[in-house]
Amino acid sequence: MKNHFKGKQYDYRIIIEAVGLYYHFSLSYRDCAKIMRQFSIPVHHTTIYRWCQQYGKVLYHLWKKRNKRRSLSKSWRIDETYVKVKGKDRYLYRAIDSNGN
Repeated sequence: MKNHFKGKQYDYRIIIEAVGLYYHFSLSYRDCAKIMRQFSIPVHHTTIYRWCQQYGKVLYHLWKKRNKRRSLSKSWRIDETYVKVKGKDRYLYRAIDSNGN
């Protein structure tokens, strides 16, 4: 995987983290840059934009190859309960198939 990032100023782990923030959490490029700055990594938002354009598809295909979709069963169990969060009741849902996924 490192050969995709050869010759870049930043370490490949920083690039993967920035691109992952953008795609996983649907943040803006400026928000991603702000989060990176909080971890003392000064990256401009246009740099993150270029990384997403250049490495988005590559990282998606690597992820897809590594996480092949497991077949889900037709039987599901759903559980719901209340949980107190900061003094307020909130719903907590979870769904599990018969394989535990």
